[in-house]
Amino acid sequence: MCAESIYKSLAGERAVMAAYDAVLGCWPVPCEMRTIPTRHGDAFVIASGQGSASPLVLLHGAGANSAMWAGDIVEYSRHYRVYAVDLLGEPGKSAPSRPAWDGPAYAEWLDDVLAALEVEKAALLGISQGGWTALKFAAYQPERVEQFIILIMTNFRPRIGLLPLFSDEELRRLTMPVLLLVGARDALRDGDKIAARMQKLVPDLTATIIPGAGHALFGTTPQVMPFLSATSQ
Repeated sequence: MCAESIYKSLAGERAVMAAYDAVLGCWPVPCEMRTIPTRHGDAFVIASGQGSASPLVLLHGAGANSAMWAGDIVEYSRHYRVYAVDLLGEPGKSAPSRPAWDGPAYAEWLDDVLAALEVEKAALLGISQGGWTALKFAAYQPERVEQFIILIMTNFRPRIGLLPLFSDEELRRLTMPVLLLVGARDALRDGDKIAARMQKLVPDLTATIIPGAGHALFGTTPQVMPFLSATSQ
């Protein structure tokens, strides 16, 4: 656990949680909410969709929580058993712990979550840091990833620092179908450079540059659903 709170004040934390609870209170589809203990701290999960459907795991970006999926959850839950998971150390309901990025913690954390959910293999969909976490897990246990999509995208203390780059060896382990979506106007990442490198190393990659989009990509079901449908057959 962090010695310093991830929030600037107790009042700020309460305000963020109140706003999040308001979104959860009007979640647009029936859902179940669970808190799952892991070796790196509790994980908060919102489960939607038919229990017998194929699993899809949603991982939000930095400085956010699973509320960001409220606009897309209706479409995803029509086709999948969807698990929206709050990342560690972000302004959601998972533990405020912030493990080292360059170790196995984030992959172990997601491994524990999937084990508790009794999910042996899943499609992963992550935005920004959530995409990094999905990639981290996919390189750690590629046999448990059906396919995955990376979306490169005032009361909260953001985590400072750059996410570590994956090695060529790690990227070559991604043998599952991969969809990379990046905004053409992403001010934080060079989408063309990222796509070019991954196309050389990831054998089954589909890369799409979205014109006019920035780092935070929302409402991407028109790009995501055809990919999921095609690669799950």
